[in-house]
Amino acid sequence: AGLERHDEAAAAYGEAASLYKLPGDMAGLIAVLLGLGISQHRCSRFKDAEKTFNKVLAENPLPLQRAAALSNLGHLYKSAGRTAQAETLYRQTLDIEEPILGAGDPRIAVTLTNLACLLAEELHFKEAETVFERAAKIRTNCFGSNHPWTQKSLTDLEQCKQASHSLTALHSARVDRLRQENRKLTKRLIVIGIVAAIAAVLFFWVLYLRLTGKFTPIKPPF
Repeated sequence: AGLERHDEAAAAYGEAASLYKLPGDMAGLIAVLLGLGISQHRCSRFKDAEKTFNKVLAENPLPLQRAAALSNLGHLYKSAGRTAQAETLYRQTLDIEEPILGAGDPRIAVTLTNLACLLAEELHFKEAETVFERAAKIRTNCFGSNHPWTQKSLTDLEQCKQASHSLTALHSARVDRLRQENRKLTKRLIVIGIVAAIAAVLFFWVLYLRLTGKFTPIKPPF
């Protein structure tokens, strides 16, 4: 489907799914449903897409089709701001894909990139760096260092490192500022404490003089 014709694609996939009656070809139906869910997501029909992807998962699909449903559901939740659920789904996708495809398969790099981008958005830069590095290594091994996908992974990794350094610097600056404020506050409290102690000593001294009759108020000269 063309990029601007997702509504038509969703309608076509929906019709195909309703008419799909080939016995024993559950994999074919799952493929149609996956296409339907993706088109619904691109049309911003989030509830419909969520329902479709969950239907795929309920149909006991083949492992890689299950991984595809989980990944696309993760995209859906990420776009809706449900990042914790999206992260879980991306990790589940990796758990299915890696034993089947192998850790060095370029399709693994796609899922790793999805996970790393999400971690970076959540400001989990250290883990995101590690995941970006894995994706970049896979693409370098598969496509070479000059391939656009490899270059994209290396760029993502560098941007993640820069963001991590910026966050660390910002955190350090905030810590330093808080320490300075705490030192100022401590000094003020010490001064207040000294003044309060002097006032208390004077108060009790005057009280003692009054009680013992030794206190003679100073009379004004007028």
